[in-house]
Amino acid sequence: MVIPIDRPKLEGNIAVGDGRQLGFAEFGDPQGRAVFWLHGTPGARRQIPTEARIYAEQHHIRLIGVDRPGIGSSTPHQYDRVLDFGDDLRTIADTLGIDTMAVIGLSGGGPYTLATAAAMPDRVVAAGVLGGVAPMVGPDAISSPLMQLGAGRRPDPGRWRAHRSAWRLPG
Repeated sequence: MVIPIDRPKLEGNIAVGDGRQLGFAEFGDPQGRAVFWLHGTPGARRQIPTEARIYAEQHHIRLIGVDRPGIGSSTPHQYDRVLDFGDDLRTIADTLGIDTMAVIGLSGGGPYTLATAAAMPDRVVAAGVLGGVAPMVGPDAISSPLMQLGAGRRPDPGRWRAHRSAWRLPG
């Protein structure tokens, strides 16, 4: 059996307020249970593993990839807090006629998955984070020497010593 998974069944942009829009791409069964896929860093709405697309098609799942702000066809935007992303995903779900959903976040999509679950506890029936990474920029960023290296910045040696000392065990 050949399953067409190459191109999205539906793709476009949804206005989320303040003149902004987020891009999305749907795979799987348009009438199936909704699962939002929040891509990693880097990544984009279409970067959903082939196996997940096949599974969605075979198990009646409506799999929807969503671009974060500044990625793909989405308008650049810096949230005041990662939690604010949940409001944008609520708008997308409402526009697509989705009442309840599961949300999966890969890598950098992990914090946005948790933000969505926190913002819509009555609508998010399941949330999963695969290899989640904390934000490296913005007000919710985790700042440690390892995160600085991951972001391509040179760690501050004074901060590294203080960080290391805080974890040193007595004795």
